[in-house]
Amino acid sequence: MSENRVPVFLLSRIYPGQVWCPKIPPSVCSNQSYEANVRSAEDFHYTKQGRNPVIDGVDDAKEMSTTRNAFILLGINESYQMGLFQVLAAILHLGNVDVKDRDADSSIIPPNNSHLMVFCELMGVAYQDMSHWLCHKKLKTATETYIKPIPKLQAINARDALAKHIYAKLFNWIVENVNKALHTTIKQHSFIGVLDIYGLNIHTQFLQMVR
Repeated sequence: MSENRVPVFLLSRIYPGQVWCPKIPPSVCSNQSYEANVRSAEDFHYTKQGRNPVIDGVDDAKEMSTTRNAFILLGINESYQMGLFQVLAAILHLGNVDVKDRDADSSIIPPNNSHLMVFCELMGVAYQDMSHWLCHKKLKTATETYIKPIPKLQAINARDALAKHIYAKLFNWIVENVNKALHTTIKQHSFIGVLDIYGLNIHTQFLQMVR
């Protein structure tokens, strides 16, 4: 299985024009973030770049069901799938985190940013740490370490780079587990290869945003 990082991300759309983020149980998220988890694709920066999230002739709910059933057959059970969708939801919310100018050389994420709050709850990280390090960088010399603020554009680039990194790690995990499930000790005389051109020329919004 090769690395095409586009289709699985956008299969998180469970209904046409909507994004499943997913419905995380209240035991995992606060009631506020729980209610905020299902939104229109137009509400997320990473999924609205193509302007029209609906593809003619494609039943998103059916495709999602097929994908989830395939995961079950490959040993990725319901619990793992919920974790997978939880990470996808966090990525979507991270892309909506609004960075403000503090001055020409520094930036800030205002307190209680709702999207960053959801991201932190889903990923299990501290809000204060995330809001700080998205707007700062660490510089090391031979003898000292400096913490330096970064301007708004660099902070936005850092946000998108983090989203892409998390998504790449998630996709690699899927590839590894699928390949493990398909592995056999029986000698193979032939194989079937699939080139997913469809995913490359239609579902490009996410990669265009964070490349």
